[in-house]
Amino acid sequence: MPASFCRRQVTNPGKATMIAEVWRVRLMAIKTTGWSPTAHLDSDAAVLAYLEAVFEDGDPALIAAALADVAQVRSSVGAEVRD
Repeated sequence: MPASFCRRQVTNPGKATMIAEVWRVRLMAIKTTGWSPTAHLDSDAAVLAYLEAVFEDGDPALIAAALADVAQVRSSVGAEVRD
């Protein structure tokens, strides 16, 4: 492979630095939050739809995670009823 494909010569280092800084600021400005399906499994219909979608996919790891999500929701509902 020719060296021209491996390296690019920067003709204006000031502009390249400014562009890199803009991208750094943009990337730092992105904030994400966690998301859990258990917050949305608030009815039997929602649980059923969730499990149907997961079983349709057929991925064993996804099925195991979905069953754990449903168990977590069911155990927290049971704890609320006992209290």
